[in-house]
Amino acid sequence: MAQASANQALRAPGQQPLDSVGDVLRYWSTLLKYQEALAARPRARRVPETEGPPNLLEPVAGQEYLKLGLAGAEPFLIERGSLPPLGLDAERRQFFEDWLANQYRRGDDDQDSLAHLALFPVVHLPRDELAGVLRFPVELEWYSGAQRFTAPRFEDRTRGRFPEPPSELRLRHPAKDPEQTLPFFVDTSLLRRTLKVDAEDVEAFFARLRRVPDLTPRRMVAEVCALLETPLDVESDAQGAAAKPQGSAATTATESSAAALLGRLHHAVVVRLARLNSRSRAYPVALVVSVNRSR
Repeated sequence: MAQASANQALRAPGQQPLDSVGDVLRYWSTLLKYQEALAARPRARRVPETEGPPNLLEPVAGQEYLKLGLAGAEPFLIERGSLPPLGLDAERRQFFEDWLANQYRRGDDDQDSLAHLALFPVVHLPRDELAGVLRFPVELEWYSGAQRFTAPRFEDRTRGRFPEPPSELRLRHPAKDPEQTLPFFVDTSLLRRTLKVDAEDVEAFFARLRRVPDLTPRRMVAEVCALLETPLDVESDAQGAAAKPQGSAATTATESSAAALLGRLHHAVVVRLARLNSRSRAYPVALVVSVNRSR
């Protein structure tokens, strides 16, 4: 099922069957990115309140994500806009130390094997895993004032030469990846296993996306909302094959603000979990998560 969903998600509108070595390599490169995105499910953890600057000498790994409140982040999440710099609270300091520990462990010549994803809205699963319906790649930069922080090289560390620790985090969207055919990765496993979206509805969802020319992030979020707002199988049976809300996604995509659209998405997840009597819980936050990139 995961492979089939990946195929649906990755095939661009009008794409022909693979007919060259280059096509096959691009397909598998994209599939790896899709699988990496789905694997990004950190364990929920409590962050102790700590003060003081980050430890640059012996950074502590373990805090592999940070939280972003949806309020105020809507333009960044949905419209590919900018996000104001984030000051370093306790969670972000520990997230920075996790990032820095990974940089030290990878060595001076292997700095590109760690990537980051934003995922939203967050669903807290019964086994303390954190998942997100949608996700997309982000790039992060650490700054101390106007000076960008870079991890000190091994030679500098052994001599005790460290830069000024960062005081803020900046998140930005990377350049458009020609291999990513959709604005977001979709966690189809979460849709099927936790939110109980029917497999045929998932197939129809991707088919609709492939028919949309110049698919925008806002339109895709609206389509996901419409998918989650379809009645559950038991509800459809009880209502005598109740009609599913079709055709409202495009209107919502053009008429709703980013904040309203993001609120609709979170509400749809909350309502669906409640109707399922699920132990999972949805929260109005996004996560920025560290993921290992396949080389």
